Amino acid sequence: MISETIDIAPAENIFAQGDPSHSVYIVETGEIEVWTSTHGKRARLALLGPGQLFGESGVLEARPRSATATATVRARLLKIDGAAFAAGFGLGNSTALKLFKMVCARLRSTNQQLVEVMAQSAADALPEVSQFKVTLTPDSDVLREKYGMATIMVDRLPLIISNKYGSESVPLPSTTTYVIPAFGKVELSCPHFSIEQHRNRMEIHDLGSRHGTWVNGIKYSWGGNRPTAELREGENQVTAGQSESPFRFIIAVYEMATLKGPRPDQV
Repeated sequence: MISETIDIAPAENIFAQGDPSHSVYIVETGEIEVWTSTHGKRARLALLGPGQLFGESGVLEARPRSATATATVRARLLKIDGAAFAAGFGLGNSTALKLFKMVCARLRSTNQQLVEVMAQSAADALPEVSQFKVTLTPDSDVLREKYGMATIMVDRLPLIISNKYGSESVPLPSTTTYVIPAFGKVELSCPHFSIEQHRNRMEIHDLGSRHGTWVNGIKYSWGGNRPTAELREGENQVTAGQSESPFRFIIAVYEMATLKGPRPDQV
């Protein structure tokens, strides 16, 4: 059978990390989380909705699954035979297949590097007690009205700002993630940027987003070899995506005069 429709129960795995790769899947209804376990931590690679494809890398590279795919809610998938999938894209041509395999291998390598670098970044951060008061405020009508965002106090670090949907890269292991459900062709990536404390300063880290992160009028991006921006005391203008993107924030940073006892839980 070339393809078939299958129903998946909530919390059921479609495949697990290390399984053989025989099929490709398209989400018809529901939601699928693609995740991996690295250094004992669960890291989300993607949260996929209707119309999105997954499982193709393992099939094209003829390698075991590099991640686990789990339904977060009841889902219906179109399951496609791997050989039929390759043939449908004209990958019987050895040159085309070689190019596709190179792309898959590069993506796999990039994801692994991001996990390792971000895990180290989390280890270097100082999440126990913050010496700064930090607030995150929406700076566009889209964030306030469409997504219902209001000003939040940031007292657990690192804080990741992420699209609920997408598959660009790997989220940084974090105690807190602020998720915006921006489905479709939007400039907010999954994840996009993080707010972190390193020693005596606050920083923004672009996390491999598609369009970069603007901080106080300067673009920062993973691919541009300038992924980190230091936040100044007071208000900072931060934009996820191109400079005209509606995903705009004001991040205010104020140094606290005294620190006593453990940091309070986030409200």
